[in-house]
Amino acid sequence: GEADGWWKVRTVDDARLRGAGIAAPGIEGLDVYALELYVPVGSGTALEADPSLVPAAGFGGKDDEPALDPKPESESLDDARWAQNSYNNFDSYEVPPAPLQGGGEAGKHDTWELDPGSDVFWPDGTLAGAVARAHAFLQPGKPRSTEAGELSCFEVRVGPGKPQAELCFEAQAVHHRQVESVVLAFADKPSTNNTKITKKNAGGFSTAKPTMPTSQVRLQSASSEGIDAEVTRRVVRSHLADVRHCYGVAMHAGLMPEGTLTLWASVDRKGEVIETSARGVDEIFATCVAEKAKDWRFPNGSPGTFSIAMECSLE
Repeated sequence: GEADGWWKVRTVDDARLRGAGIAAPGIEGLDVYALELYVPVGSGTALEADPSLVPAAGFGGKDDEPALDPKPESESLDDARWAQNSYNNFDSYEVPPAPLQGGGEAGKHDTWELDPGSDVFWPDGTLAGAVARAHAFLQPGKPRSTEAGELSCFEVRVGPGKPQAELCFEAQAVHHRQVESVVLAFADKPSTNNTKITKKNAGGFSTAKPTMPTSQVRLQSASSEGIDAEVTRRVVRSHLADVRHCYGVAMHAGLMPEGTLTLWASVDRKGEVIETSARGVDEIFATCVAEKAKDWRFPNGSPGTFSIAMECSLE
C-alpha cells in the first residue's frame, strides 16, 4: 500500500521469484523470512516476468528444485505463517539440518532453530512478519523484554558483510539443538572459497538425504472458548517440534502415522495447560502429542479451552 510517501512491501524468497518467471536474486540473509517493510515511494526497479523462465508444471527447476506455482505477493506472508517444516529432527535419523545463520564449519554444532510459520518481531516488539523457511543460528539469541512479551533476538545479515539487522522471536519458538552435518553453505554469507554469490552458496546446503520418510504437519481448523483463536494457532505453531518428536516415537514403534489428529486442551488462568486429549491417526502418536501439550504455555489471564486439527502425512 501507499501512505505518507511510503510503500508497504513484503520480502519474497528467490524460489518464489523463479516460480513467477522473474530472473532476480533473492536478498541474501532475508530469503528465510516473509517480512513487512516500508520503503520510500518510487524505490527500486520494476521487474517483469518472463514466461519462458517459469518451471513447467510437474517438473523441477534448476538443481532439481520443485516447480512453484506463481502466487500473488499478498499471499506470501500467510503462506509463511502456515508453512511447515518438512524434515524430521529425530536424533536417530540422518536428516538435513536447517540452513545456518552465523557461519561456522561442518561438524557438530549447537544450533538455535526456528520453525516455519513462527512470528518475527522487530526489537521493539512490533510484529515484522513470519519465518518462511526453517533455519538456525549458531549463537544464542539475546533476551529482550517487550510489549509482545519475552523475545529472543538475533543479528542477521542483509547481503554480504557484518550483521545489519536484528530480528526477534518468541522464546518458545526457538529450539536449542545439536546438529551434525556433512557439508554446509550458509544462508547469511558467501562461500569463503568463492566470493561470487551463486545459488549453491547463497542460502542452500548440501548433506545426506533422509533415510526415513519425512513428516509434514498442516494446521487445519481451530475452535476455542475464552482463548483467542490466533493465539491458539501461534502457540501450536511454536511447538511443532513436539509433534515431530511424537512422529519419531510412533515410527520407532514401527508405525507410519498419517491422517488427521485432533487435539483438545483446557487452559487455566495462569496460562498452564491442565487437561488434554487427542484422537485420530494412531493411539501412540495421539497419546504422545497430548502429553507433550501439557507442557505448553499460553498468555496469562486467558482461561478456556481449544480444539485444533492437524493434517499429518509422510513424504
